[in-house]
Amino acid sequence: MSNQLGSLGRDEIAEVAGVIYSTSREFGTELGDLVNRHFLRKKEVRWFDDLKFLRRQEKVTVYDDPLDIRFLLREATLEQSPVMAAIPMYSKEWKDEANFLRKKLNSWYHFSLEPNFQTLQEILKSLLVLASFSELKVAALISQQLSKATNRDTGNTKEESAVVTEIEQVREFVEEVVQKRKTVLARPPIGSIWNGSVGTRKLQLNRALRDALENGVSVADQMGPNGRQKIKEWLRHYPTDGELLVSEDGAVMGYIRGLPILVGWFGDEPDVDPDDVRGYFLPHEYEFTGSDVLDRDTSTLLSEVAVESIEELILQLAASVSPGEQIVATTYGDVILEKEDGSDPVKITKVHKDIWFPGQLPGEITQKADDADKQ
Repeated sequence: MSNQLGSLGRDEIAEVAGVIYSTSREFGTELGDLVNRHFLRKKEVRWFDDLKFLRRQEKVTVYDDPLDIRFLLREATLEQSPVMAAIPMYSKEWKDEANFLRKKLNSWYHFSLEPNFQTLQEILKSLLVLASFSELKVAALISQQLSKATNRDTGNTKEESAVVTEIEQVREFVEEVVQKRKTVLARPPIGSIWNGSVGTRKLQLNRALRDALENGVSVADQMGPNGRQKIKEWLRHYPTDGELLVSEDGAVMGYIRGLPILVGWFGDEPDVDPDDVRGYFLPHEYEFTGSDVLDRDTSTLLSEVAVESIEELILQLAASVSPGEQIVATTYGDVILEKEDGSDPVKITKVHKDIWFPGQLPGEITQKADDADKQ
């Protein structure tokens, strides 16, 4: 993946959020009305209240609006839900697409998807598939918005913004999206382009010694008992002899092909909760097989491509994830399990680029080797 993070401005982020909000609302309004009519024809006027009561008993997320797209998508994927029979042209394909969109929107509202036109297109395409299946009138609006988003993404400057003014209902959400993006840019994932001021403290990284020196003296002990491990991490992202620069807050960067790259931290990264999920989801679906990780998009097993041993990672996953369950990874290497009820995702562990699929996390791609570089 690219070392550089997305760079949409606030207006474009508001546009993306506004279109997702408005099209989802229009979709939910039309489909929800059809579902409601289905139950009214059967004289089941309290169907929604009865369903809410049932879901409370089952201790799952309860929605207060029958037109909420999140409610409709969730019910469309639950076994024996009465809503399935009320959805026009419902099928297994409808259910599968609804499950995909439900997870995608859940990730979006947890600020886990990058706020860009690619994300917008992905959501609009899924909405269009479902609207087309059920022959909803809103399909025309979604198709129009998708065309505009595609033109915006490809740099067609003649294309007008999909949302002229920011929708009031998404203003607070936009502020949180913008703030998260600022945080990611200020503290990017290791292996990414460093956007802050370049440090003045100079260290010499010595690949043969597997050490970092200052005036000829190792700095490993200055970072505590994990100092040697920290230097190993630096070498993972800067695998050669050369000069590293340390900033006042401890960011360690080196120049790779003329670009300042964050290769690690001098000690622990400050002000970071190890349990927090950071960054944005990688655009891949992964499955824990019980003894390996499968990239569903490429049909690749992690054990076949990882540079370093994944034995410890598999043990960590086995303690929290059932075989066949889907997991997600972020741009920071956080491996997480999303909750089916839409609550906050749970962080399982953290990986680096050499125990993950090559090219998916920031940083130079390291070749497999049998020499000391794997130690």
